[in-house]
Amino acid sequence: MNYIKENKVIIVNIFFIDKDIESIADPLSMKAYEDSLYNLNTMLVINLKFLTKKQKKRLYMKYYLNMSNVKIAKIENVSEGAIRKSIIQSINKLRRKMFQYIY
Repeated sequence: MNYIKENKVIIVNIFFIDKDIESIADPLSMKAYEDSLYNLNTMLVINLKFLTKKQKKRLYMKYYLNMSNVKIAKIENVSEGAIRKSIIQSINKLRRKMFQYIY
């Protein structure tokens, strides 16, 4: 799950525990893990500029304030489907931009 706070994205819950516990305890693998988190976080922050203000606002309300699509829709006076579509499009846009850096 990602949270957006003051134009900074904080990544949480993406660490997958390997069955080999020793690789997790290895300081070098932890350093690599931390570096990869930093790089991913930086890439997300950079790519947020490609979203519109409305998309950023909706992602903020959805993931930082933990608001439901229905509640966001009531606040913005639009349909829940419009909010859902906007959030999905925003996430897909971020994914496309991220994959440009990865591949």
